[in-house]
This record gives sequence, structure tokens and C-alpha cells, in this order.
Amino acid sequence: MLKKIFRQFGQKQKEVLEDAVRLKDYMYEGYTAYNQGDYERAVSSLTAAYELGDTNAAYCLGRLHAHGRGTKKDAKRAFEYYSISAANGEMRAICELGGLYYDGRGVDRDFKKAYECFLSAAEMGDSKAQFWVAMMFARGDGTPKNYAMAFNWYQRAANQKRSVAYFELGKAFENGRGTEADNVQAYMWYNLGAYKDVDGSASARDRLEKYMDTNEVEEAQRLTSEWLNEAAKSKTDIKDKDGCDIES
Repeated sequence: MLKKIFRQFGQKQKEVLEDAVRLKDYMYEGYTAYNQGDYERAVSSLTAAYELGDTNAAYCLGRLHAHGRGTKKDAKRAFEYYSISAANGEMRAICELGGLYYDGRGVDRDFKKAYECFLSAAEMGDSKAQFWVAMMFARGDGTPKNYAMAFNWYQRAANQKRSVAYFELGKAFENGRGTEADNVQAYMWYNLGAYKDVDGSASARDRLEKYMDTNEVEEAQRLTSEWLNEAAKSKTDIKDKDGCDIES
């Protein structure tokens, strides 16, 4: 009897070890394929990894299904995978759930739930979510309109180099929404947006410049250079990153 028990235990341990090795291989293959743009192989390997217990794969699978990469676009499946990933504390998945709730993709549109998801991820430090919290305060979607809160969240997103926030900060300073009007600050943020090719930034900067004197423009240019120099020193890249971002 004892021999049989030990034999069964040994077999079970062997299976566990084999699964662990397979899981590691699938994870490596899946994340490598994802980051190389081989999405069909990524879907196959990450699905296998997920089925063996890698819940981190759920976020990538959510993105692949949401965007139709390597598989048919399926918002409902994306919602399911994001929900699993979010339940494990993945802030990017929580943010993506907010986007699905906001747009009504794969789930009924619900601005309140979208706001709750965005806020949760934003408080965890996700810059994309911070930008969307700001937008929802500015629009009054899912939460009462509050320009001061919108300005605060735009700043937090911009400080993490979420470039679309630069343009919104430019508008806030130009129009005095949520902060005191300040053309120098408005110009600086528009200029940063133009540097990152954010739609509307260059034209807004050039339009505003017509109402500024030489000293104001020079100061705004100085502040722009100062900001870019500080950004270059920071650990975060100035580029926005929305990919799977899981190292292979």
C-alpha cells in the first residue's frame, strides 16, 4: 500500500514539474512572439500558458482579442480576459476594462463603471487611466463635471509623459479651466504636444503665439527645453507605451 502511495505521489510530482517546465516554455514563446509581432503564435502560446496557470497571460490575451491580432476581434473575450487579469491586480487590465465600459464594447456601456475602473488604475499609477479620469471629469461622464479635478489628473498623466495630456493642459491654461489662465504655460504644453505630434498642438501653439510678446514666447520656449531635459534624465521613456510590455 505504501509503495503504491509513494509511486502515485512521485508520479504527481513528476507531472507538476513537467507542467512547470511547459509553462515556462509557453510563457517565453508567447511573450517573445507578442513583442516581435508574431501574434498568431502569441495567441497559441499564451493561451497554453494561461491554461497551465499563468494568469499574467490574460492581459496580453485580452489585448490580442480586443485588437484582433492573431485571432478574430472579439470584445467579449477581451472583456473576460481583462476581468481575470484585473482580479489579479493588473492595473493595465483594469484600465482596459474602463475603456470597454466607456465604449460599450463586449459589455453594456456604463460610464459609472468606466470611471470606477479608470480611477482604480489611475490611483495605482497608470498614466493612460489618469488621462481618462481627467477626461471624464472634464466631460462629466460617470462623475460630476469638475475642471479642477480634470486639471489635476491631466498633470499627473503628463508627469508620466502621457503625451495626449500635454494638449489638454495647454487648453486648460489657455482658457483658465481648472487653473488660472496663463499663456506662457499654455504655449509650453502645446509646444510639448507638438514635439510629440499630438493632433492640434502645433496649430494651437502657433495661434496662441500671435497674442504673446517676444519675452513670453522666449520664456515658454525655455520652459519647454527645461521640461524636455528633465524628461531625458528620467527613467521613463518619453514615448507612450501601451503594448504587452512583459519581458520575455
